[in-house]
Amino acid sequence: MQKVRACLDEYNGMKVDSMGKAGGLAFLWRKEVTCTFRSTSVHHMDFNIHGIEVSWRVTGFYGWPAMSDRHLSWELLRLLCSQETDPWLCIGDFNEILYANEMKGGNCPQWQMTNFMEVVDDCGLRDIDFEGYEFTYDNGQQDEYNRQSRIDRAMVSQAWMDMFPRAKLLHLDREWSDHAPIMVILDRGEHEEKHRTKLFRFEQEETFWRQRSRALWLRDRYRNTTYFYRKASQKKKKNCISRLVTDDGRSHVGTEAVSKVAIEYFKGLFTSCRPTGFEDTLTVIDGRVTEEMNAPLREDYSEEEFIAALNQMHPLKAPGLDGINVLFYQTYWHIVGNSVIQMVLDILRGAPILDNLNKTLIVLIPKKKAPDKIVDFGL
Repeated sequence: MQKVRACLDEYNGMKVDSMGKAGGLAFLWRKEVTCTFRSTSVHHMDFNIHGIEVSWRVTGFYGWPAMSDRHLSWELLRLLCSQETDPWLCIGDFNEILYANEMKGGNCPQWQMTNFMEVVDDCGLRDIDFEGYEFTYDNGQQDEYNRQSRIDRAMVSQAWMDMFPRAKLLHLDREWSDHAPIMVILDRGEHEEKHRTKLFRFEQEETFWRQRSRALWLRDRYRNTTYFYRKASQKKKKNCISRLVTDDGRSHVGTEAVSKVAIEYFKGLFTSCRPTGFEDTLTVIDGRVTEEMNAPLREDYSEEEFIAALNQMHPLKAPGLDGINVLFYQTYWHIVGNSVIQMVLDILRGAPILDNLNKTLIVLIPKKKAPDKIVDFGL
C-alpha cells in the first residue's frame, strides 16, 4: 500500500491488511476531496464524502468467504445500516450471489440467496445497473471445472440514487486477478439536462414530471415535490431493461446489446412467412360481416372522424419519436390542423407514406417480476 501511495501523490488513503492471501482493503481519495472516517474492520471500511453541494456515505465491503460464516456478513451489513447515515453506496466483494442466473458452472442453495435478498431488503439497498461482462469472478479453470459468478457489486439506498440518478456500474476486464474490477460512474445528470436540445417547452415543469411519473391524479399548479420526483425516478428505473437472456443461454448486457436482441425478435415476429394454400379453408368458413355492416366500413375517411379520434386520445400519453404528445396537437390544432389532416387523409386514401412516419416506439410491458427474456415482455 505504501508503494501504491508513493506513486499517487495526489491521493490520501487508508488500508486494512489482508488475512494471508485473502481479503485486504484499501481506500484512496483525492486530496481535494473532504473525506471523514467512520469505522473499519477486516471486512469493511466506512467513510463520509463531503462535496460542495452533496454529502454521502460509501462503504467498501468484503464478505466472509466461508459459507458457514456468511451470516456474519449479513449481521455486519445490518449493523452498518442501523447507524445514522447519509445517502449510502455499499460496494465490494460480497462473496454471495442474489439470483441463480448470477452463477455459471455451479449452483447456489436457494436459502443462501434468500438470506442475502432479505438483508438487502432490510437495508433498503438496490443494485446499480451494470455494463460489461456479467460475471465478476472466475476460478480460472477450464471446461466443466470452470466456475463464474457475480459476487462483486455496488448497492445503494434510494436517497443515493436520487442524488445520482444516472449512475452506472462498469464491470472492467480481468487481467491478473480472479476478480474483475468494478467502477461506479457518478452522474447527477446536470450537464445533460443543461445541454439537451428541447423541441418545445409549452407546459410547466410540473406537467413534465406528471407525465414522467404517470401520477395522473395530480393536476397543474401542484408544485414539484420530492415524492413526485422520486416516483418518476423509480418508474424510470423499473422501466429500464439492462439485460436480456436469449434462447441459447447467453446474456446480453447494455443498451446496444439489449436493443439488438429486441430488434431481431420483433423482426422475426412481424415478418410474414407468406403462407399459401389457405383459400380452400376460407371457403368453408361462414361469413359474419353482413353487407349492411360492411357498408359504413367501406366509406371514405372524413375530417370529422379524424378530429373525433384526436379528441378521444389522452393528452399526455404515448409521445412519438419526436417527443411530441397529443397535448401539443390538441392545443395548437388551429395552427397545424389543416396540414396534418391533409397528410393523413392522403395516406389513408392510398398515397405513399413517408418512411419516418412508419416508425414507432414499441413499449414492452413485463409479464412477471424481474423479467430477463424478451418473451417475458408483452406489447
